[in-house]
Amino acid sequence: MQKNGGLINVGNAAVKNTRAGGGSSVVAFADGQGSIEAGGIARSTVNINGNITAADYMILSDYDNRTDNERTSVYNNIGAYAVNGGKVTIKSATAATKATEENAANVVTGGTVVGSTSRSANSLIYGIGAFASGLNSSVDIQGSSNGIHVVTGPNTGVFAKDHGMINFAGNITNQNNLVHGLAGTKPEIETSDFC
Repeated sequence: MQKNGGLINVGNAAVKNTRAGGGSSVVAFADGQGSIEAGGIARSTVNINGNITAADYMILSDYDNRTDNERTSVYNNIGAYAVNGGKVTIKSATAATKATEENAANVVTGGTVVGSTSRSANSLIYGIGAFASGLNSSVDIQGSSNGIHVVTGPNTGVFAKDHGMINFAGNITNQNNLVHGLAGTKPEIETSDFC
């Protein structure tokens, strides 16, 4: 999170991937502007050179043991959030080819259940991919391949209001992934291949 003219850079020269595992997460958040000594204004800025992921795997991989409150926090993530003149740029992102986090525990990939969670190699957001609100607020999502994949659940994929601006590269899928399991077994996350 960056406020009042601050700057965060993730993966300057080399690509670095960023992941949020819990529900209702925000990966990149820039809020407001601040004055600088030379008399100008600096925008709060977040730059990520790599993939972003917020796909609720901490909750969905253990769905059977989660409370109703935890279960209702899925599909409420935001990938890039800019308000009050803030700026977020995501570059070198590659959209996930499926609507599930393929490297997360209990996901069914090719008929096989993934046993443990490993580093994410692509971009996937469950919720809103980009949100921008307020004059000069901007989100710019670029891709080395094709940007980010947003699975909206009941939300919108991208949302701009009050002069906010979004440039979006990627895919938007409107669905909730199925979570099921037989009696006495662990629930599994399943999805179709849309990309």
